[in-house]
Amino acid sequence: LKSNRIHDGKHAGVCIDGKATATLEDNEINSNTLPGVVVRGEGSQALLKNNRIHDGKNAGVCIDGKATATLEDNEINSNTLPGVVVRGEGSQALLKNNRIYDGKGKGVYIDDKATATLEDNDINSNTQPGVFVRGEGSQALLKSNRIYDGKNGGVYIGNKATATLEDNDIHSNARPGVYDEGSQALLESNRIHDGNSAGVQIRNNATATLEDNDIHSNTGCGVQVNGEGSQGLLNRNRIHNIR
Repeated sequence: LKSNRIHDGKHAGVCIDGKATATLEDNEINSNTLPGVVVRGEGSQALLKNNRIHDGKNAGVCIDGKATATLEDNEINSNTLPGVVVRGEGSQALLKNNRIYDGKGKGVYIDDKATATLEDNDINSNTQPGVFVRGEGSQALLKSNRIYDGKNGGVYIGNKATATLEDNDIHSNARPGVYDEGSQALLESNRIHDGNSAGVQIRNNATATLEDNDIHSNTGCGVQVNGEGSQGLLNRNRIHNIR
């Protein structure tokens, strides 16, 4: 599918199912009732490149049921539910160099044992956390992303999920830059700054390792560890200019 305009539908804009394979390039997909793009079911695969997916009444893109998708150079904005959903055991997504912004929900939502890699994306100005990783078995790798100006937190990791954050710039969010609740996180060489809350919050049986991060100019604590069973290991970080 190339250079199409798919809009105002009563269902999904594009649905890829039943072990199908599809490439979507330079399409405008907007104002649909269900997700702009659905990739669903084991063996289903999609490549989305240079698309504009916006103003949907649901999620922008949904990857579910052991499907696989690569999203590159897309602009995903102003959707009612998350910009991108990756959900279900065996579902996998690679997001690279996308702009995901102005959503009424989360920027990227990874849940129910799904796996996602986010690299070099701009995720900003969303109503809920920029990246939300939840549930035992869910895994996320975030590398070299810019996550900022959120009306909530930058990255949320909860309910026994696992996440690695490396070389990200997380700043100017309304709630903690990184919030680890009951999960496991590794933060390495990130810049977490100018937030209106704590830089990093570790709570409720969470475990986090922070190495070589620059955490500064946040309104709350640079790093806050609280709640029974919570553990933080901090090595070679710079934590300064707490407001």
